Amino acid sequence: MVLERRNFSYLVIDLDPQVISTLRARETPCIYGDASNPEI
Repeated sequence: MVLERRNFSYLVIDLDPQVISTLRARETPCIYGDASNPEI
């Protein structure tokens, strides 16, 4: 991923459990949730 190659920190937030599962398998920083929720 471009962000990784440029040493940027990032976190993926998604509501789709399958997406989160795939990202976790790839060791991509992610959390399950709604990015529009202020508590997230």
